[in-house]
Amino acid sequence: IWLAKRKFYINLFFQQAGYQSVNLTQKTYPIPYLDFQEPKGNELQVRLEPNNPAKKPIRNQVSTMDAARLMYEICHSKQALSVQLSTRMCGFLKKDINPKSWKSISKDDFNPIETFFGEPLSYKNTELFSKAGWTPSSRQEVAMVRMSDSRQEYILAIFADDPNYGKDKTIFPEISKLVYQKLHRIR
Repeated sequence: IWLAKRKFYINLFFQQAGYQSVNLTQKTYPIPYLDFQEPKGNELQVRLEPNNPAKKPIRNQVSTMDAARLMYEICHSKQALSVQLSTRMCGFLKKDINPKSWKSISKDDFNPIETFFGEPLSYKNTELFSKAGWTPSSRQEVAMVRMSDSRQEYILAIFADDPNYGKDKTIFPEISKLVYQKLHRIR
């Protein structure tokens, strides 16, 4: 019953809002505060295909377009849920891109700036709102960058599901730097 509710209500919310082919029923791992490195028990069952448990596990699915739209609705238009809740969610997504802050993150912890979009923006007077993810076989991020004058902002979303991206620690910072420089020149 709990599984049906999780699958139905979470996905129904996004479908009713016009999001395309979204499946957001899986928790992401590791979950450090619970000391879960991988799914266990019920969470493992959620990932298995009911009629074929040997099949690859079910994963969350969202397009870069839908991720960018959600970032826009949370942090720009503040219409994801209500203005108050969107503002609160956007606060969770705000990253401190000051090198003194992110360079002090332990190598054992996930660093959402180093090797991601925020790394080359650290020397700018810029705000970053971001959700990044990494596995040995993938790298993904959706971010809203607000330039120093607050008159220009943009959203960048890249989901790279290939081991080469999982290993490459420079590609996302290079893309971010290129986009920032191109847009900054346009002003």
